[in-house]
Formats: sequence, structure tokens, C-alpha cells
Amino acid sequence: MTDISELKVNNLSIKIMDSKDNGFYVLRNISFLLKVPEVLGILGESGSGKSILAKEICGLNSQPIMRVSGTVSFDGKILSTKKDYTGIRGKQISMIFQHPTSALNPVITIGEQITETLLYHKIASDKNTAVKLAISLLEDIGIHHPTDRLLSYPHQLSGGMNQRIMIALAVSMYPKLMIADEPTTALDVITQKQIIGLLSELGKKKDYATLFITHNISLMQKIADHILVLYAGEMVEILTGENLTMGKIRHPCTFALKECLPSLSHTGSNLPIILGQITKNNERYDNCCVFHERCLYTRSRCKSEKPDFKDGVRCFYPL
Repeated sequence: MTDISELKVNNLSIKIMDSKDNGFYVLRNISFLLKVPEVLGILGESGSGKSILAKEICGLNSQPIMRVSGTVSFDGKILSTKKDYTGIRGKQISMIFQHPTSALNPVITIGEQITETLLYHKIASDKNTAVKLAISLLEDIGIHHPTDRLLSYPHQLSGGMNQRIMIALAVSMYPKLMIADEPTTALDVITQKQIIGLLSELGKKKDYATLFITHNISLMQKIADHILVLYAGEMVEILTGENLTMGKIRHPCTFALKECLPSLSHTGSNLPIILGQITKNNERYDNCCVFHERCLYTRSRCKSEKPDFKDGVRCFYPL
């Protein structure tokens, strides 16, 4: 057991299996270490494997998604069996999902859902204590008139309000690790800022590590200590939030993602884009860079040899 709570992912590879072609990698040789109270951002295009990674850490993936190699460990214990995950999921590792309205039960009140969680995990000893704690949790996340909100159903609340409820459910377990998977999806800009501020504040107050997943670079720059950039399931770069903000970027994929951000200085009629589309990572990419077909700096070596992840970047010719 480690003195400081930590999540360690070591050479994790996951495939979506297909009987026709033996499947393709959705994650390939992923390794990182996350300690309390750090915030690690996972950045990448849609289809890069971000949500699969989050669910694998919680033990929520199922066939045809299969782990083919590597390990996930928490506080020094390797997680491999259903029992391993059941013992920590919710209690030590909590997750905030992308779509809060669909994640909440539509026919049960907010109060029932929170109190049931508190009682099931023995955070509260009885119903009255659970209700009082639920009211306190809603106050902590900035919901006004919490007693009334406990009587509401998810469809009676806004998307931002439901996301706050999901955050309340997640922090109610006093976890050591919080996984936020696209927590601001489909929310307006002002509500996004409020949710990000809330997550940041709670992380400092409750003292847990955060794995923050998004394709939104602007949000990532504000909340993450370090950022892991994924492309087609592979780690292409790890950098600090400050370096991403300052443009101190080494991998062409990260640079291209950054360039796609709209800015006041942009004068062209169209926003920059990354030409082509994300690929399925299969045996075709065993001996070449997975990004070479979309990279503006591709050379012959990139097409015939796979770069190692070295000094924080997977590239033969870092910028």
C-alpha cells in the first residue's frame, strides 16, 4: 500500500474484437501515474479512446471490448477481477459521466437517488441522516433550495443542474480518485465555466486526484496539471497545462489540435482543420507512426518504423 493514493496504468492495451480481422486497438500501450491531489487531463479527438480508458479504470467495459495486455492498479493493488472493481468503484473511485440526464434514473427523485447511494455505501446509517447529508451535499455544489430539489425528478432540472447532481453523487463517497468524462458536454459556456470551477474547488477541498477527460483544449488548459494526448488509442505526448497554454508543444498532433482553436487573431474565412479522419489502430500500424497519414511533417521513416514514447513524446521529429 502506498502512502499517497495513486492510480497506475502500465502498458494497457485494449481491443474491440472482430472475428473477421481480429479487431483493432482502442488503446495501445498506455502508461501513466496519477497521485492525489493532481489533475491529469486526457485530451484527444472523438474516437481516440478517452471514454474507453475511463471505463476500464472503473471496470465497466464489456465484450467486444477486451483488455489484451497491461495492468491497472490503485493504491498498489492490481485491479483485474470483478470483485476487485466492485470493492473500490464508487467508494474509492467515482465517475462523472458525459450525459447526466441519461445517467440519472428518470422515475426516481433526486433525493431518493442520493440517499440510496449514501445508505448502500454505509456513508449514512439511517434515512434521516442520509437526507441531512444529501441536503449538505447539494449546498456544497451550489444548488439553491436543496430541500425542494431533493423532491425533483431529473427531467424537471436543467442539464447544468443534473450535472451538479452527478458531481454530488460522485463526491458523496469521499473518493480518492474522481474521473470526469466530458463533464461539460452539451452545456452552455457559462455553465461549463461554473462546472469546471466547481470541480477544481472540490478537488482542493476534498483532497482527491482527478482524471479529466475532454476534447476541449480551452477547458483542459485551465484545469489540468499534466495532459496526456491520445490519438487512435496511442499516447502521443504528455505535457503540462502551462506548456499547452504557452504553445510549448512537441507532437504534430497536439500542435494541430491547438491550431484548430478559434482565436481573435484568426482572419481567414475558415478555421484550420486536421485533414483526414482518425484511423482504426490495427496491425497496419505495427511498423509505422499511427499519425503519419495526417501529419504535415511526415518523412519516410515515419511510414516504415514505429516511434517509441520517449521523453514525453512519441515522434521521430518532435517540433
